[in-house]
Amino acid sequence: MCLILKEPRFARSKITYKNVTTNCAFSSIISLLTCREHYTEDNQKCKFSKPFSKTKIPRASGARAHTKNKCYNTSMLNHCIAAKGFIINQTGELLCIKRRPNDVQTPDSWDIPGGRLNEGESPFTGLWRECKEEVGLDIDVTNPLGIHHFTRQDGQLITMISFLCHPTNKEQQVVLSEEHTEHKWLTPKEARKIIHEAFHKEIDAFQGHFV
Repeated sequence: MCLILKEPRFARSKITYKNVTTNCAFSSIISLLTCREHYTEDNQKCKFSKPFSKTKIPRASGARAHTKNKCYNTSMLNHCIAAKGFIINQTGELLCIKRRPNDVQTPDSWDIPGGRLNEGESPFTGLWRECKEEVGLDIDVTNPLGIHHFTRQDGQLITMISFLCHPTNKEQQVVLSEEHTEHKWLTPKEARKIIHEAFHKEIDAFQGHFV
């Protein structure tokens, strides 16, 4: 069964992996990240939550406050959700942007647009906002490509979802924010040579299922 992303303004297509059955993990992750209800490890609903489903949230390895009978409420933890845009243009090139030299996280490295979500913001809305702020582009968010869970160099725990995206207006030009110093449109093969190795899996997913 295909997963249909729930926000038509930003995600208009079904997940259509080439020769691959839809990964149900993405459906669960996206549902959990956009819900308003939180469950304890033993599947007991937190008293302050609003209902959405009876989905048990699994223990995430390395998350310091994830102990039994504690609510998985990200606003209570040193934990943020982030969304990244793997933006592919009409000619099949990937937008890569270079982080500023004084950035707290991986300075001077090549990255893709996106960032941490605001409180209560969905991954789709947050990614659309971040791409507009960082590179000045309006985008369509289509398919999930990967999920990363890591600790930033400043100690913050991040769960990051990356999505395949496309510019909605081919006439728009990239306008960088002060957070980045340079941009390049590169083929996936070229991008692999300079982009942070964390995004090599996204390149593999794109080439394996969407090319």
